[in-house]
Amino acid sequence: MKIPKRFKLAGTAIEVHTRRTLRGNVWGRAWLDMNCVEIATHSKGKPRPLEGPVGVSQTFWHEATHLILSAMGNKLCDDEMFVNRFGKLLAEICETAEF
Repeated sequence: MKIPKRFKLAGTAIEVHTRRTLRGNVWGRAWLDMNCVEIATHSKGKPRPLEGPVGVSQTFWHEATHLILSAMGNKLCDDEMFVNRFGKLLAEICETAEF
């Protein structure tokens, strides 16, 4: 699945940047205060649970979940287990939706 280059959240434009890899051996980062998401297209050290476009999509939705919860002022935005599970469910909806 393709990921967006930009989107709006709570009326704020968020830029999405893809990089081959990110520092810190992470797959993605989200900053609501900087209106930015970074997604790594390749893993450096530890492999993604799912490689390729599906893994990148799941990483995007994971980071989007962080942003959504942060915009809501919800403390779950720092709960990686919750964000990971919720992000995977969002990715599944987007990847399987029929219109």
